[in-house]
Amino acid sequence: MTDDQATGQSRGVSRRDFLRASGMAVAGAALAPRLIAAQKTGIAKVKSLPTPGRTPKGSIPHRQFWLDEAGPPGARSIHHVYAPVEKVKCHFEDGGAALPNTSISDLIVLDDGSYRAYATAYSVDEKTMRVAVWESGDAINWSARRFGQAPVDGRDTNLIQFDNLPGDQSSVAGPQVMRLPDGRWRMYFWKHGDGHLRYLIAESKDGLRWRVLDVNRPALYHPSDGGLWKLAEGLDLHETVKLDLPPDQVLARKRLWSNDSANVCYNDQLGRFECYSVWLHPAIAARRVDVDNAPGIHRIIQRRLSADGIDWSDPELVMLPDGRDPWDLQFYFLGVQWIEDFMIGSVGYYRVEDGQQTMDTDLCFSRDGR
Repeated sequence: MTDDQATGQSRGVSRRDFLRASGMAVAGAALAPRLIAAQKTGIAKVKSLPTPGRTPKGSIPHRQFWLDEAGPPGARSIHHVYAPVEKVKCHFEDGGAALPNTSISDLIVLDDGSYRAYATAYSVDEKTMRVAVWESGDAINWSARRFGQAPVDGRDTNLIQFDNLPGDQSSVAGPQVMRLPDGRWRMYFWKHGDGHLRYLIAESKDGLRWRVLDVNRPALYHPSDGGLWKLAEGLDLHETVKLDLPPDQVLARKRLWSNDSANVCYNDQLGRFECYSVWLHPAIAARRVDVDNAPGIHRIIQRRLSADGIDWSDPELVMLPDGRDPWDLQFYFLGVQWIEDFMIGSVGYYRVEDGQQTMDTDLCFSRDGR
């Protein structure tokens, strides 16, 4: 059990219970009709039911679709792949920015069926990070989308130059991009430098020319923005020697705290935005690991909701280790994909102990995101 950081109410959540509640319940719901049918008819071998067509919105069966040969209702552009899985090499054209490393954050299917990738392009020393764009017709061979926004040494590049973002743009990363119901494009990304470490919001008409809504009204703040890291480690506000911000602004920012790994998605079934990121909890003595890059905190998963993707709810804790998990386990991120009214999550499974320091991706499942 743990206390919700926003409300102080006790919330019974753990990683293992989260998986069990979502996965086992689905398995039971899926198998029960077939077992009942067998009992009534006396048939020893249960026959497979006919493969259903697309289920109407609002009446999706809760079934364990990853064991179903037909795939989930409403799923698009996916198919079963059987072992051994073959890796397919992708080829990316040089973007012309002298940034040799690339980490793709989001992939969008365009109206003509082609693909657009939004990525962080960064230098070998990782001191320079920019948002870059590639496009492809087959998702294997990628061409740099050069659009004249940020030339380097007189050469055109595929880098985005944000409008309404004053100061240095050489350290922006982690773009999360989506198409809104009204046709606009929305991007969330992390802005470093100039004393900033915040999750900004930008919009675009074409997905190429982007304008930041308000640099002083981000979706999230990292505690380092404003020099407040010691508060995240558990120091009380009245114990701080020097604050760069007045106390009321400190508390307003604390409500929006996260580490710099956040994932936003739009739930078109419920008509809302959802943000899954990390709440930074002061380190528990029995779980503290000094070799970690942030030994004074523990990382657990929080969720926030929003009607417009700009103003967000208070955080709600949804996933944290318990006594049955490895003593040093922390959850570093959670990316969520909705399949109709069912959720698949990819969670960052981070072993912090000296000699471990490993980051793996584990699967989790839910019907309500809690």
